[in-house]
Amino acid sequence: MECSLWTIFLVDYCDEPRPPPSKTLFSCDFESSCTEQLISLSNYPYQWSVVQAKDGKRKERDAPAVDYTFANESGHYIWLNNYDLIDKGRVGYLAMRNSVDINSNESFCLNFYYYLYGRARSSHLFIYSWTNDTSNEIQMIWPNQNSQSFTYIKDRWSWAIVNLPIGSYTIMFRMDSDDIIQSSFALDNIQISSCSYPPRELSSYDSILSFSCNFDDLTMCNMENTDDFTSPSFNFTVETGETIPRKDLGPVYDHTRNSSTGGFIYWNQQVPFRSGDTGFIRPWKKIEQNYGMCIQFAYYVKSSVMNKNGTQLILRAGGCYGKEMWIQLLDDSFGWKIVKIPVERFACMENFYFRVRQIEPVQVSIAFDDIRIAQCSSFDPTTTTTTTSSTTTATTTTPAMTTTAITQITTTSAITTTSTTQTTSFSSTSSETTTPTSNALQLVSIQNIYLISLCIFQIMS
Repeated sequence: MECSLWTIFLVDYCDEPRPPPSKTLFSCDFESSCTEQLISLSNYPYQWSVVQAKDGKRKERDAPAVDYTFANESGHYIWLNNYDLIDKGRVGYLAMRNSVDINSNESFCLNFYYYLYGRARSSHLFIYSWTNDTSNEIQMIWPNQNSQSFTYIKDRWSWAIVNLPIGSYTIMFRMDSDDIIQSSFALDNIQISSCSYPPRELSSYDSILSFSCNFDDLTMCNMENTDDFTSPSFNFTVETGETIPRKDLGPVYDHTRNSSTGGFIYWNQQVPFRSGDTGFIRPWKKIEQNYGMCIQFAYYVKSSVMNKNGTQLILRAGGCYGKEMWIQLLDDSFGWKIVKIPVERFACMENFYFRVRQIEPVQVSIAFDDIRIAQCSSFDPTTTTTTTSSTTTATTTTPAMTTTAITQITTTSAITTTSTTQTTSFSSTSSETTTPTSNALQLVSIQNIYLISLCIFQIMS
């Protein structure tokens, strides 16, 4: 292809067809209503917002003094203002409301400008493709996962480009912190347009944003019987109160709907019963955990023998950190119990394993239901019990709260004083009732005392 330019007449000449004009799927400089096409995901500790440059500078001294679009203090950009929220493991997500559909016929690129500011490089910016459906799968598409060395440019607007992979998904930005030293990002001029990069395939999704399953569709919700190291003695299967092998051990109802037809996962123990028998189950992909996420589930245990503490339940984390987050030794849970456990202060991909170990060689019924791994703020606080220690000896379904005393006094009825105390490990209610004399009885008593005094006075006189 040979081309020449006639600069005198400002006419270009090519002996080949002109390239087609670029197509733009999305463009936002944060100066117009385009901001309505972006959303900061709720329930996360960090929240994205649009700010005028001069206002951002007043709020945080290291923030960009000008935007990229106009390069002045009157322009706008979107930032994550976390100055008074900074903490290790916290995150904030910014997602496009509409998904993109990239095919092999034409390549598209995501272009944007970022500004890293603060006293350290303790914050990270990532971009994910997000299925935004029931599977909730995400896959990092920037920076390049195959590159072990990448550096964010600090204290100036810097351009970045992402060759978008083939597929239908939502684009999502994430900022996280790995220290308590203040550091954050601002974004400007986000655009998706056609580009000359060759089409590329999307890598398989390797993590999920959250997980929730009540097993009422009688499937495992893709949970897998493994701990990634050893094989369990017996697997978990989906059962109902009508299909469990021993009705006397239960559970005859599920936790979700209190129904005999509701599903739950059940440890399918088989004879011969042996000491050391195990079971493991976990979500099929790692969770993108963050500081502010909780794991909530209902569990049920009933053994054929008592007073042995012969069954051990464990919730274990494995990935960027390894920890036994919750341990229970028991023979009988006395029905379904709920527990909610906060995760550690990390922003990373993590596996969470539900493990069973049978100490006594006897038959036992073990089940889990309503497993949910999501932001703590999204849970109903009146229906869960929070456990922060790694070992729990008793768990109840009463909410964690401070001691509350309720006193009600009336003049026409008995005085009743009720004191209620609830904690994460037990709840107790005590009441004390006293019945004083009424005003009428008090008047009669005074009259009797007066008459007795008068008689004594007359006798002595």
